[in-house]
Amino acid sequence: MQIFKAGGRDWTLAVDVPAIVKVRAVCRVDIGARDCSQFERLTADAVLAAEVLWVLVEDQAVKSAVTKEAFFRMLDGDEGEAATVALLEAVIDFFPKRQRDLLRSTLAKHLEAQELVNEAAAKRLTEQVTVETLAAKGIAEMNRELDRVLGITSAN
Repeated sequence: MQIFKAGGRDWTLAVDVPAIVKVRAVCRVDIGARDCSQFERLTADAVLAAEVLWVLVEDQAVKSAVTKEAFFRMLDGDEGEAATVALLEAVIDFFPKRQRDLLRSTLAKHLEAQELVNEAAAKRLTEQVTVETLAAKGIAEMNRELDRVLGITSAN
């Protein structure tokens, strides 16, 4: 069982067979997959992670009169990321001990790789050549759109 904080309150996540079946049916993701494919899907798609989280906490939310939309609004930024990590930890907790260690190691490597990708992207975006390339592309797209709106056709 895992706990995450969102919207100023604690939410408890428990993954068991009925929860896995419900998530499969509602979200079309197998959080019980032994191949770790859910780690990549849930960390790559914040909306999917929010949907899965909702399925797992819906009973708690209903008791507290929290709507799905209100819950989703609670998952912005750092709280959303922390909730997703708690979700992945709750998934890992579902498995037998002999698999949990391997899954935790896999998750740690996955998160580490994501961080390295983010750092590389941030570094690349701060390079002057990249800034100039992005600006040139944006200007070209804006000129094409203005030409289209103004009815100007190119002589090509």
